[in-house]
Amino acid sequence: AAVARERRGMSLREFLEAEVKTDRGPWAIEGHCPLGEVVEIIDRLIRSGVKDARVTTIKGEQIGFTTLALAVPVWAAVEHGYNGGYFLPDDEFAKEWGLAKLSPVINESPYLAALASDGDVERGTLKQFRDKYVYLLGLAKLKGATSRPMDLQVSDEVDLTSDSVRKWKTGRMRHSMLRFELDFSAPYAANSGIDKRFQDGSQRRWLVDCGSCEKREICLEESFPECMRLVGATWERVCPSCAAVLDVDSGRFVPRYPEREADAEPHYSFRISALAISAIDGNAIMRTYHDALASGDPEDMAIFNRSVRAMADAGAMQPITDVVLQRMERQYVLKLARTDNPIFFGIDLGKACWFWAEEWVSSEQRSRLVYAERMHSSSWEQ
Repeated sequence: AAVARERRGMSLREFLEAEVKTDRGPWAIEGHCPLGEVVEIIDRLIRSGVKDARVTTIKGEQIGFTTLALAVPVWAAVEHGYNGGYFLPDDEFAKEWGLAKLSPVINESPYLAALASDGDVERGTLKQFRDKYVYLLGLAKLKGATSRPMDLQVSDEVDLTSDSVRKWKTGRMRHSMLRFELDFSAPYAANSGIDKRFQDGSQRRWLVDCGSCEKREICLEESFPECMRLVGATWERVCPSCAAVLDVDSGRFVPRYPEREADAEPHYSFRISALAISAIDGNAIMRTYHDALASGDPEDMAIFNRSVRAMADAGAMQPITDVVLQRMERQYVLKLARTDNPIFFGIDLGKACWFWAEEWVSSEQRSRLVYAERMHSSSWEQ
């Protein structure tokens, strides 16, 4: 009981290492070195009370970032007395996340388990730590964005969330003296969603120097596939110039726009690919890459680019970006050649983008296909 009454004031890294368990044991930075710098920056911004700070991470899949991000609002509530929100694309996702991800973190820590109480609420899962709360909420509807007062917000799977609804959630922090935001996601369309947020921020990339030649600041995801070479039976990250094996963990983040981190509303943005995480086996990366090449399906390569290289690639999907939506708001009159019968057209937005037009033949009471075209995502806007 005495422990439960006291806030220890731990740093985020201390909290992760002491209280958070993963499938492989206690949380550790080894093999995931890029995460360490993100942890340090989040810790400094929140513990220093920097107002209106944002951290954006465009990331590959299975790099360990979700565990880190899920711990942030819990740490902030337990150690520093802040209310936090963790947002997911919809309510069902949020409830499942609470049971499958957050509850095990709490239950496997005797300290957190002694502090926590929870209960299902209308819009997701609620966790209470002393007098502070962590809300897991869905953003499929407006109510999820406007239902709880908060000091900090973490948004997961940003590219699967409605941007129009997302904008409303920051109003829940209006009366806070912190107003911290952490957004992260694998990227889909360029210049939209998480990719646009990354571009708007400082654009930190993990850069590695070669210890054998003069090659400096190698960005692995931008140097792929030249940065991979088969050494014996193992695919290694190598220098694209001299093919020497690289020490990926010795890299560091370098911002393209450091001045954006010094603004009145600082915006730190990171890109973390699976290539920058040394714990991720090079053989698994290259097997996925070669499978995508062999399939001949552009969508398979797009998935690889998004999930491994952390590079936006809409593939054959229709990339409905913010710019496209703004264009659609303009008045537009579609002029067609006159025909005896009405013609209807539509666009199928499945794995591929199809333009499909049919004529209704009134005299025969049936439709007739008059035009069909499969359009790649790079040309559909035209």
